[in-house]
Amino acid sequence: MTKLQDDELIIRGGAASELDAAWTIWSEACIAAGRGPGSAATLGRIKHRLSLESTALFFAVRDDEIVGVTMLAQACDKLRKGAPIEGLGHISTVAVKPAFWGRGIAQALLAKALREASLRKYRRVQLWVNGWNTRGMRLYEYLGFSKTADQQLDDYGKVMHRYELTLK
Repeated sequence: MTKLQDDELIIRGGAASELDAAWTIWSEACIAAGRGPGSAATLGRIKHRLSLESTALFFAVRDDEIVGVTMLAQACDKLRKGAPIEGLGHISTVAVKPAFWGRGIAQALLAKALREASLRKYRRVQLWVNGWNTRGMRLYEYLGFSKTADQQLDDYGKVMHRYELTLK
């Protein structure tokens, strides 16, 4: 597969009313990666994030089809349930329809989220990635994220790693 040309891909903001589209892409990507569909707990967290004023939802669109999604929100302590952490943004739900993998869509979505993080004056951004997601880890490291020592288990008991990037 070839990389998409810039004029073929549009990254646009989304709304909480578009949750179904985001969830469908997330689930398709998880199934294609061999993990299984997203859990009800994950859907609940996504709904919660979208209900927060600080959350920005972004879609990648090609030929009027939504092919990718990500979100940016204010990071909170105690794994999303505590007080906001000043200066720290949280990127989540980075997902691309499997038919479009390897075309630079996740990178374009992350670039948009990082630009938004800078506009919001975040000094750093973090994200969590499943240990089985080597494609994602390679991309995050390529973009300058560093793997931290922090780990947690996902809804299936699999290890997730925290990555962080200091913004310029």
